Amino acid sequence: MKNKLTALLLITAMLLSVIPFTGVAAESYDVTLTDREYVDSASVYKDVAQGAWYCSAVDYVSTYGIMGGAGSADTFKPSDLSTRAMIAVILHRIEGEPAAAEKAPFTDVTADWCRPAIDWAYETGVVKGSSATTFNPNGNITRQELLTMLYRYVEYKGLDKTGVGDLEEFPDYKQVADWAWEGLAWGVCQGFVRGRGSGDSVTLAPAGNSQRDEMATVFLRFCEKYDLVEEADVTIDDIFADLRSNRVKKVIFDADSGNEMDDQYALAYAVASETMDVLAVNATLFLNTALVPTFEEGMMEGYRENKRILDAIGHNDIPQFKGCAEPITKSPGYSPVASEASDNIIKTANASSEIIYVVATGALTNVASAILKDPTITGKICVVWMGGGGQGTGDGGGFNSGQDYKAAQFVLNSGVPFVMLPGAGPKGGGTDALKGDKALLAEAFPGDDTLSTLFRETLPRECDPEHFDADTNYTGEGKWWHIFWDLAAVALFECNDGMDLEIITAPRIRNDMSMAENEAGRHKIICMNSLDVDAVFDQAFGYISDLIAVHNFKPMTIEEILADIKSDRVKKVIFDADAGNEIDDQYAFAYALGSDKIDVVSASASQFWNTALVPTREAGMLEGYNELKRVLGLVGREDVPVYKGCGDSVTKSGDDGVGLPTVKPINSDAVDNIINTAKASGEVVYVVVSGCATNISSAIAKDPSIKDKICVIWLGSNHVDYGGADEFNMGQDRTAGRYLMNCGVNLIWLPAMSKDSTKGTQSLKSDKAFLQQSFTGTDAASRYFREELALEHDGSYDSDGWVHTFWDVAAVTVLDRPDLCSFSIVTCPRVRGDGTFDTSDNSRHKVIILDKLQPVPALNVMAETINSLIK
Repeated sequence: MKNKLTALLLITAMLLSVIPFTGVAAESYDVTLTDREYVDSASVYKDVAQGAWYCSAVDYVSTYGIMGGAGSADTFKPSDLSTRAMIAVILHRIEGEPAAAEKAPFTDVTADWCRPAIDWAYETGVVKGSSATTFNPNGNITRQELLTMLYRYVEYKGLDKTGVGDLEEFPDYKQVADWAWEGLAWGVCQGFVRGRGSGDSVTLAPAGNSQRDEMATVFLRFCEKYDLVEEADVTIDDIFADLRSNRVKKVIFDADSGNEMDDQYALAYAVASETMDVLAVNATLFLNTALVPTFEEGMMEGYRENKRILDAIGHNDIPQFKGCAEPITKSPGYSPVASEASDNIIKTANASSEIIYVVATGALTNVASAILKDPTITGKICVVWMGGGGQGTGDGGGFNSGQDYKAAQFVLNSGVPFVMLPGAGPKGGGTDALKGDKALLAEAFPGDDTLSTLFRETLPRECDPEHFDADTNYTGEGKWWHIFWDLAAVALFECNDGMDLEIITAPRIRNDMSMAENEAGRHKIICMNSLDVDAVFDQAFGYISDLIAVHNFKPMTIEEILADIKSDRVKKVIFDADAGNEIDDQYAFAYALGSDKIDVVSASASQFWNTALVPTREAGMLEGYNELKRVLGLVGREDVPVYKGCGDSVTKSGDDGVGLPTVKPINSDAVDNIINTAKASGEVVYVVVSGCATNISSAIAKDPSIKDKICVIWLGSNHVDYGGADEFNMGQDRTAGRYLMNCGVNLIWLPAMSKDSTKGTQSLKSDKAFLQQSFTGTDAASRYFREELALEHDGSYDSDGWVHTFWDVAAVTVLDRPDLCSFSIVTCPRVRGDGTFDTSDNSRHKVIILDKLQPVPALNVMAETINSLIK
């Protein structure tokens, strides 16, 4: 048997080197928990009820082989008393069942099942006899005997045994035997045993016996505290690396939002975050007599405030939970306080396949109660706490600590992965540096809408009407300011390159709220030493402003779209292309990346099937995906994400009654990205589609609400004067193209062919001389755009008279240089099932059509822009 028991819980992590955050680019990183196969004790033992208070503890000890059935394989006998021999056997199992050098001198130990364990325990000093020659193996073990044995085992192992509970809190403390005082005081401090009874009648009961259900609970807490089973828990180094990655982290936000206003700003910041997925919001207790009369009312006020913010920003879909109604200090020792918030932390941690970050911006009561109730979650969560003091301060106080100092004590002692964001730093670098004034709020939230007013005036006025309205601060000076402490807890995920973080020895908070530092044998945590105040404010308030913009978004008419593309406003663009088919997509993509009027937020690959190039539509999509990535690498823009699109054409799922198709969307990363980007944007998103309409039509069909948030620029179909709609992009997925032109989305239509050779994108023709004159550099990118791209896609490039039509460049020109284009607003024609046009219905929606563009200036601008990008 191994020195440690082999657990069925395995945690896999991709380890990265631990280096300072500052100046390091984010890397992809994952912290994943594999599926767990715990013993379900309620199913195995017929006398263990599902949901019983001890059920999870019996699950644990059964899973790890610490305890098993009693009397038979299908009974645990939870109410039976535990014996002295049982405890020796359990500790012997944990140690790996080593053999003792000699037998113990106990004449009453005759049973083979316990003799080796008692011999070992006596030899190591873990147990002593009831006399010189007797052990009393079948005697029921008392609580003080149990804690003394555990204490001696910790001494034998050389483990950390710091921490002393105040036994005089209990009315029966005088009943503790002198020989048991040290072990019992230590065990109470660690939370291994708690008082019996409730209210004013809680007693220590040192001579009381322990039932098997209680024993299972004690050993769960004990093994988790000292990592006595072999669990590959996520380490603090893993957490350090994960925080500096761009991986989206699952977060539970736990806040005392009814006390001040910084929690509300932090909550909005977290919801808007790009690297945080807020799974739930908890209300934690506080008592500020100027605001609320009780801890419970403080929690309820925060619960209501969390709801107000989530409702205001349009995210009331995030579940909220009420937290503990009183601090754990109300009970002797460390006892959990029941709440739905604590239960949700446990449930979420146990159900997740990845680490859960619990961001606590108030007292740690909910977190401590969750760990006390189920210590196994310490390997599945990381606590991020805005509280405590910085290194070298010796101060463990502050509002969040003081509201429940025993919760803070316990969590810092529990060994859970922990990030501490102290209020005061060693050189003024704590979260108290986040001072913002009225001018900062006015600049960040200038609008006269309800949400802007909420964050600019309403919240600070409600929090501090006396000073905000009088324009004086807390010291009576003539400028109001407030400390936005809690923003740091979100900035840890979003702005950590501006934070000085360090792995340190976990401090210990004493009963007098001072902080013991650098004690030997304690675990490691992450601590913040300082942060970039301007960077945090810029990002936090910028993210909240984006939320406000999304909330206040108003759909644009087709006339407003036309005015917008003619304006100098920088447009958000998703570039969707079949870049593996021809060469014009690549030039158009690089042109878009270099334009100062276009912000390419992402790109996606569209399916196509050209039998001369690829065997399947999916292979065509993948070829285009690789080509888009290649362009980004050549021009140094690997920061732009690229998404794989649909691997096939959509299918017609029905008919709208007039011969127009409805479609069954195809799921893909590209489709989800279009939806997510549109819904998260406070402005219209232009989706430039230079291939078939599969991705965009699937996105609209999957979530029709995005129609009001996007404008599609489609290079597809032919001009109505050409006679037929089918060209390459329409023909690759006619159902998707028909749906796009029928669904009513704002559309800028760029026909491929027209009877008039000066119309349509067909006019964008150029030759080899143009490429050779435009891209003269010797670098890889210049060679690519000068000849490699054309050679790879068209072997005739080597022959004289080579000409290519740069169709897709038009899709970028309309945004970058609309002055080179002429447009009309027309009734969108209907494309029949046979690919012909029907223009008889004048009641259909309007679209913008590209009438003409100036091909030579357009191509010259394209080349100039790409050259400026690659140089």
